[in-house]
Amino acid sequence: MEPSDQTVEQNDAYSSLVSGLKYARGEGMPQDFQEAAKWLRQAANLGSVPALVNLGVLFMCGAGVRQDSVEAAGLFEKATESGDAEGQMNLARLCASGTARQRTSHEP
Repeated sequence: MEPSDQTVEQNDAYSSLVSGLKYARGEGMPQDFQEAAKWLRQAANLGSVPALVNLGVLFMCGAGVRQDSVEAAGLFEKATESGDAEGQMNLARLCASGTARQRTSHEP
């Protein structure tokens, strides 16, 4: 069953997360990282912590979005603030690799 705007409530973080993960994995449809990013971004905006982590991974790898380690770090940091261990682990990896600079209090 392919997720679509008709089958997924626009304001349902969990359904948006599941749709994003299905597109990222190619479960039941061709793999499409751009579509995955769209759904994960929606879920993240609705407060889904797992969506923050998965969207961060897309930015870290440049899958479906431009590669942006700073954006990935920001998403991982938000997940970490919610107590997410996977977000913390990914943030630590980025910092250890030196690919993400720290955001300053002057940055949005």
